[in-house]
Amino acid sequence: MVHIQMPPLRDRREDVVLLAAAFLKEFARENNRELKSLSPEALHAVRNYLWPGNVRELRTAMEHGVVMCNSDRIELQHLPPQLQAALSPPAAGKTAGDPLPDNGNNTQNGLVPHGVLNLSLLERNAIRQALAQSNGNRTAAALLLGISRRTLQRKLQELQDI
Repeated sequence: MVHIQMPPLRDRREDVVLLAAAFLKEFARENNRELKSLSPEALHAVRNYLWPGNVRELRTAMEHGVVMCNSDRIELQHLPPQLQAALSPPAAGKTAGDPLPDNGNNTQNGLVPHGVLNLSLLERNAIRQALAQSNGNRTAAALLLGISRRTLQRKLQELQDI
């Protein structure tokens, strides 16, 4: 057995674009689509996203883009929400060291006082939003979230009140 140590995708920026192009070609062929490229804005998002899910997340994002696209190139709005959010401009007056607004008790957006993230609330809101966008279709919601349907089922069971 040979053990090969691969650095995370976020450390291999040059590979991101090549892999994205290969996945785009693969999923366009599978879906009988004439997709040629990513728009400059979508390419910028793909290139600059940190890819915590590594190659699997990139693959899922490209599949999502192909499925959601209705033209010959994937635009930013065709990519999963986390890629779109990664490209969002910072709010006025914010600095790179201040990633979240400190606006008091804003628990609706997954924030608690002093700008601390409430991850379960963020997750719950993301799942609700994906289910709403997909009209309750769990397979489509999972695709929007960049997770498997099985993972979505497990999350729904954990959250129980969605």
